[in-house]
Amino acid sequence: MCIRDSLRLKLNQGDVFFYRDTSKSTIKQRLGNVVIEQDAVTRYSVEKVAEDGTVTLKARVMYLHFKQSFRGEVLEFDSRETGKATLPEPQKLALKRRLEHDLTLTLAPDGAVKDLTGWREMLKDRLETEKLSGVDPKESERIHKETLSPLFLRLPEKSVKVGDTWESASRGLQGRYRERRTLQSLGEDTFTVKMEVTGFEVTSRQILSQIKRLRERGVGLTIEGGGEGEVERDAATGLPRKMKSARKWSIKIGGRAGYEVKEESRIGFSKEMPADVAPRKPAEKPSEEKEPEKPAERSK
Repeated sequence: MCIRDSLRLKLNQGDVFFYRDTSKSTIKQRLGNVVIEQDAVTRYSVEKVAEDGTVTLKARVMYLHFKQSFRGEVLEFDSRETGKATLPEPQKLALKRRLEHDLTLTLAPDGAVKDLTGWREMLKDRLETEKLSGVDPKESERIHKETLSPLFLRLPEKSVKVGDTWESASRGLQGRYRERRTLQSLGEDTFTVKMEVTGFEVTSRQILSQIKRLRERGVGLTIEGGGEGEVERDAATGLPRKMKSARKWSIKIGGRAGYEVKEESRIGFSKEMPADVAPRKPAEKPSEEKEPEKPAERSK
């Protein structure tokens, strides 16, 4: 049994679905460990399906919880508890923008992201910072496309059967993971792809600058990546039902890790907004019960 062609998305105009993405990243460094946790729910609606199979999706973040811990200090944001946010105002504003702006994704029939609009408005503050630090806008756009569209993993164009492998890549914190993917199982309703990390490419300008300085001083270092993941996809629609991954990359100096990043992620599909993070309804005020009117006294 094999997949004869590339996977094709099979969606209809008006379809609505949700993805919940929970992730945890741990950065180990000399100054102290940084732990970043995030829980986000995004609503996708199919706006248009062209004759050639191109799909236009509108995406809106409906719920977002962000937490960062460093040396005992905790910064936190919860979209349902915005009054309790402990993030500095610029970071809080940047997260609120993710909840206020729609993204529009144009996908090829095989899941490739052809276009992505709305991200500039959503990441306005971040883009201004990058512009001041000399980041190439085209490189920034490419990175943001990879970061903001993680669900639509493509299969190779050749026919594949259970056990076949192919090379691919995916976005990670501060860079890109090189991966070997294997068609693990293939059924009538679903198929499963296993992902194995084979390396890592640093793209962060800050990290690249530090690596350059160390090498100029004659410090020998290596960059390594590892980990694995799995995605189960629905054969009827082409959409992922669930995904999970545990990946890491490190900079080793003299055989020892001088800088290490661990990333764990889980993504789940649903037809409705998860109940535990659905917008809270305002509490109803208790109705004021009126005392029964006393009958009027008759005059004697």
